[in-house]
Amino acid sequence: MQKIKILVRKRPVFYGLISLILAVVVPILCTLLHVPKAVRILWLFLVIDTLFCIWVGYDIQRTNQRWWSMLIFPIIFLIFAFFKYNDYVYWLSAFYLGITYLTLGLYQKNKHTTN
Repeated sequence: MQKIKILVRKRPVFYGLISLILAVVVPILCTLLHVPKAVRILWLFLVIDTLFCIWVGYDIQRTNQRWWSMLIFPIIFLIFAFFKYNDYVYWLSAFYLGITYLTLGLYQKNKHTTN
């Protein structure tokens, strides 16, 4: 149990676990609970996942993580979307990467101008 706690404290592993929950587990639960497709796309894919990407970009810059940490969620989402969803959902992966990169850049610019 102690090894698991130490492993989860590493940011990329933490991002990966949350990414698996948001990209794989929650969409499957939404399907099992018969959540309408429009609600799932709006709230899960556009609101919740976007907020997560904003937080990841902020957290990567705040904690000085490696640049590849921002690729974790979009790649996990893309792999799952490839098997489960239509072609238009693939573009959300690029959108998530762009939002994370934009947040990372905006926070970095803001951090340099306030000092």
